[in-house]
Amino acid sequence: QQKLRMVFHGEGELMLNKEFSLKPQFVSMIKGSSVEVNVGGFVKYVTGERSKYTDATIPSTLSLGGFYRYDDAMIVGLLYEYRQLVSIGFSYDLNISPLRIATSVKGGMEISLLINGLFEKQVTCKKKISDPETGGP
Repeated sequence: QQKLRMVFHGEGELMLNKEFSLKPQFVSMIKGSSVEVNVGGFVKYVTGERSKYTDATIPSTLSLGGFYRYDDAMIVGLLYEYRQLVSIGFSYDLNISPLRIATSVKGGMEISLLINGLFEKQVTCKKKISDPETGGP
């Protein structure tokens, strides 16, 4: 029988000014006796200007941050988000666990590709729906 895995996560964004914000984040995963906890965040820089009235001008962002994986690693990350459509990220884990002696503090590199809205379902109604009692919309 497999054990239930529970995941708790959250993030926020604190705008410092028009160009910079802080994005604290956490994730905790629990399965049986295994527990992983990551806490940290990003400093986000907005390139370009947002439209004041519409979403016609969506800026790109560049984020630099760090995370601590409890009793295991320090993580440094860089993320570039192009107009809320696609993001590419790079992160590196620095091993700080007892295994750091064997690994010379070396960890692992990760490259991420995020595509937003790829699987969003758009619903359109082509048939007029009328109220059976009144006959109108």
